[in-house]
Amino acid sequence: MANNARIYFTKAVATSTGDAFLAGHVQDQGQDPTFTRFAKAGDAGWVHLGDLGAVAYGAIAVPVAQSPRPWIAVLGRDGPLRLYKPGQQPADIDIPRKDKTAVFEGLCAASDGLYVCGGQRQVLRFADDQWQSVDQGLFTKFDGSNDCTLFSIAEVAPGRLLVVGSKGFMACRVNGGAWKTLDSGTNLDLHCVLAAGDGSAWVSGDGGTLLKVAADLASVQDCSAPELSRRSFDCLAMFQGALYVTAFNELLVWAPGQAPDKVQAPFKAGSEFHSVNAAGDYLWVTGDEHAYRLGPKGWQYFQCPDNV
Repeated sequence: MANNARIYFTKAVATSTGDAFLAGHVQDQGQDPTFTRFAKAGDAGWVHLGDLGAVAYGAIAVPVAQSPRPWIAVLGRDGPLRLYKPGQQPADIDIPRKDKTAVFEGLCAASDGLYVCGGQRQVLRFADDQWQSVDQGLFTKFDGSNDCTLFSIAEVAPGRLLVVGSKGFMACRVNGGAWKTLDSGTNLDLHCVLAAGDGSAWVSGDGGTLLKVAADLASVQDCSAPELSRRSFDCLAMFQGALYVTAFNELLVWAPGQAPDKVQAPFKAGSEFHSVNAAGDYLWVTGDEHAYRLGPKGWQYFQCPDNV
């Protein structure tokens, strides 16, 4: 991160219009920020969207039926859940916590509501303006030594949820049934799960871990490429049939019929990549003061005015 950067971004949410919703922090707060700053970036320039008095650990687009403009949902580390709806003021929704030592890590939009997950393997569903705990068989109250975390959750097919977390933990839940633990084949932390679009799922984590979970949940294939990178793979995105993977100071791509490779693009020297997201014809990636978009015009660089 450049020493003169006022804002560094940790989350990017792409929209099909080509704009991105970016979440970040002010540099002068150091390594322990207390609030999150939001902005919209795109061809029309930058628009500040205000602050959240919490550190955002998750941000996603929530599809809205018969509307090209999604909601944006943001998850605070200790709550709240903030919803940005087009034409409305943002709404903050408190999240109940079973264990006050646990923080919230992951957020996803599913066919039956919004799901959040986090410390001590807690999972909650928000629908019809109510929260419901759905972590029976997963949640474990902290006793001083049994820390365990779910970092990411996704609906990989209608009614089918997959969660991943610390020490290689992976579990699935089908049509509201009981959670079933899956063998990930690793004891490294797993940070991200992404629906592949055909019922299968991609999972990434520490040490350059990249896994493919079969649609029937019966097998897990190791697709890692240690010769390419052993960095932590924090975030994943599917774009035009290829899988994009953030690997700290590199953006990697797994394209059908090709060997995994580093993305060659006009990135600024020293750029970091921790969040990648795609929608329609656009892919956005960020991780520091820089933000990049891949679209019909190729790669484009977007500089926040606060960092000029």
